[in-house]
Amino acid sequence: MAIERLRKVLIVTNKGKKEEILEKLFNLRVFHIEDLSYATDEIGHFKKLYAQRDYSDYLSKISLVFSIFKEFGFNQKGFIKSFLPDDIALTEDEFDDVIKNFSFEKFYNEVISLFNRYNEISEVEEKVLEEKEYVNLLKHFPFDFSILLGTEKTNSLVGFIKNQQLYKLQENEKDFLENSFFYVFDSAKGSAKVFFIFLREDYSKVDEIIKSYGIELIEPKKEIVGFVEEEVLRISEKLLNINKEKNIIISKLKELSNQSKKLITLEDYYSSLNKKEESVIKFIEGKNYCVIKGFVRTFDVAKILSFSNDDNCFVFIGDPEPQDLVPVSLRNGIIFKPFEFLIKLFGVPSYGVIDPTPLVAILFSVFFGIALGDAFYGSLLAIFGGLFAYKYKQKVQARNFFMIMLYGGITAVIAGLLTGSFAGNFLSMYFPMSGFTVILKSLQIINTNSPSGSMNFLIFAILIGVFTQLLGVFVSVIVKLRQKDFWNALFNGVGWLLFLPGLMFLFVIKSFPQLKMIDNILLYAGLAFLLIGGWISVRNFFFKPVAAVVNLYGIRSSYGITSFLGDALSYSRLFALGLSSSILASSFNLMARAISSMFGNFGIVPLILILLATHALTLVMNVLGSFIHSMRLNFLEFFGRFYEIGTYEFKPLGYNFKNIRVENKREAK
Repeated sequence: MAIERLRKVLIVTNKGKKEEILEKLFNLRVFHIEDLSYATDEIGHFKKLYAQRDYSDYLSKISLVFSIFKEFGFNQKGFIKSFLPDDIALTEDEFDDVIKNFSFEKFYNEVISLFNRYNEISEVEEKVLEEKEYVNLLKHFPFDFSILLGTEKTNSLVGFIKNQQLYKLQENEKDFLENSFFYVFDSAKGSAKVFFIFLREDYSKVDEIIKSYGIELIEPKKEIVGFVEEEVLRISEKLLNINKEKNIIISKLKELSNQSKKLITLEDYYSSLNKKEESVIKFIEGKNYCVIKGFVRTFDVAKILSFSNDDNCFVFIGDPEPQDLVPVSLRNGIIFKPFEFLIKLFGVPSYGVIDPTPLVAILFSVFFGIALGDAFYGSLLAIFGGLFAYKYKQKVQARNFFMIMLYGGITAVIAGLLTGSFAGNFLSMYFPMSGFTVILKSLQIINTNSPSGSMNFLIFAILIGVFTQLLGVFVSVIVKLRQKDFWNALFNGVGWLLFLPGLMFLFVIKSFPQLKMIDNILLYAGLAFLLIGGWISVRNFFFKPVAAVVNLYGIRSSYGITSFLGDALSYSRLFALGLSSSILASSFNLMARAISSMFGNFGIVPLILILLATHALTLVMNVLGSFIHSMRLNFLEFFGRFYEIGTYEFKPLGYNFKNIRVENKREAK
């Protein structure tokens, strides 16, 4: 439970050695570099630096190659893997071999050439398919298609006409049609296709006929000039050749996609180098010297001091000052470390205060378990979380998330056993006499199906809220003491820790009269502290009495009676969520049995199907609700008592691989 102590570092080096110093810092992987470029406006004779090398072109090319492979469906990930980074293990020799010997430009050009050729023949294929559609449309046309293009003295047309209009045309335009060539084919129920050859000088008459009888023209294609059989054969052969070439291209691209491991390695490598080069813009440079500022963990100071051995490089190390924006590095043991994932989602705490990770680990797991509140669902979640945490143990973020699910599943099992919920009332409904049902009933201490049991569950949830709120106030006292804000810690911290328990004891004093003296001490001592805290919070003497009184409400103080009551009651959502899990599961159990009974002896099949579907839905819904509300109770109700969001996370300069792991990797040059 600690925020690691950092030291501030200032490096002054000869400007000609800045690239060498950057390389050394990069390889050390202990130095968090700070931006000094703002100082150029305040300090004369210094200027900003700009990156000399840019690897974004490589990264964009790699991204383009991956998008091409994805378009063809190569190296597709499963549902869960699609949300996770790749996990590729490399030896240092394999890593160095990729960096030094893999010809990416040649590989890239080959992929792009194949892809461009594939697009070219796809465009050709599209045109050929249009020709095929045209030929199929006129598949019963008995003449050479070139006749549709007309001659020097004649024009021709082909199109659709409704049968009713065709009869009128043949009747009304009989004389004109006899002096032209008019041919009907593909006559069907509703319409027919007609072919018409006419003199060019009769175009206006033909145009009038087209409009009058609603002939829908089919535009001729210049590429189609033979008979139907000839064109069908030509198109089929062309499509066959196109398909063969496309298959060859796809096969070659698939073979190239087997190099994805190398591409991922290069992508991580160039991303790290790009960040290194971009770090140069955080330097400032004068006429002869370059200045670098940053932070380093205390135990890594010796590594940075090695720079001072050089006559042209001076290293100055000191403690961070109050005005410094100090990055935060969290340090937790293996049990609590997964919950740093949640802390970083919210925002790391301020430097020099308290790391709340262990508290969040315990509280989140308890809240989650109570909210899910079912032994069966908890078991499934714990198994799922444990298996996937082991499977993705090398992926830090993925492992942390699944470990959180494992802890939450375990506490849900405990909560389910204590409330007698195993997929709701599944055991008592379907296996009432089984040994496991008897054991489950013997462990049950809260019967949520009874009014008194539900009330006890509600009271238990609110008591958890009271404890959490008092814990938050206690932590705030520690934070204020570390910040040397002693008066505030005493009067607005310890005061509430005395007054609030004293206030709550008033409700039980009749049942436990022996607590009356202790209650009076807590109540009046806490009240005195809070009034004094409000009194000294303002300078104007006439407003001091008012400030003392309103301090109890929380206007002057960081807390208040109303805040305490509202936040403590907010934890009743744990009761609501836990109860809803059991009720919803029990309702589905009853529904499944009722529906299965309709099928008689074959009811076992719908029973199993309904139970699987409904309990899967319930599990997903309740896990999601438990996760969201447990985060809310931590980040809003609990953190509101003491938490201060800090600056940003400590990220040392160096290789930061997202998708690969290099075992005992030597520094790549």
